[in-house]
Amino acid sequence: MTNKIGKFMLVVIAAIVLLVGCLAGSVIGTKNKLNRLYHEVQNYESKVENLIHDKAVKIPDLVAVVERGSEHEVEIMEAIAGARANANTILEAGDVSKMDEANQNLEVQIDQIRSIIVESYPEIAASQQYIGLMDEISSAQAMISIAREDYINACTEYNIKISEFPTSLFADMWGYEEIEMYQKAETDSESGLVNFGS
Repeated sequence: MTNKIGKFMLVVIAAIVLLVGCLAGSVIGTKNKLNRLYHEVQNYESKVENLIHDKAVKIPDLVAVVERGSEHEVEIMEAIAGARANANTILEAGDVSKMDEANQNLEVQIDQIRSIIVESYPEIAASQQYIGLMDEISSAQAMISIAREDYINACTEYNIKISEFPTSLFADMWGYEEIEMYQKAETDSESGLVNFGS
């Protein structure tokens, strides 16, 4: 009889150990999944920041090309320099909610200079250096859009995962919080435009 009780206790203990092992494995797997998703979001955010920075770095080259042919367009140069400085300030602060606004402001300034150059300085617009820089800037903008989309997808996956039960219990306990996604910059039609005194 004691032999049967001993075997039964051994089976119960083995079942408890197996159950605890499965639960521990599940908890560890959940922690690892949350950690991976969190770092993916951070990676995509860094890509967007780097691409906006790379785009902003091209602005001084564009300004130099334009200055050679249009010394009296000081307002344009100042507006572009201001947009670039604003973008760099926002990037250094790491404020996700304002990165899109900085990128949009840069884009408005680049479009402004592009239209002025094409209309007023066709010799600059036809130069290979100008064409190359504008191609690089356009390419950078396309890469920013793709990186933004990747970031938003990673945020969505992460935010869904931390809100699902039972993961939400562990996410709260471990301090995982919802991550803010990029919001489209809300700029009115006047913002970022250069005033030529008209």
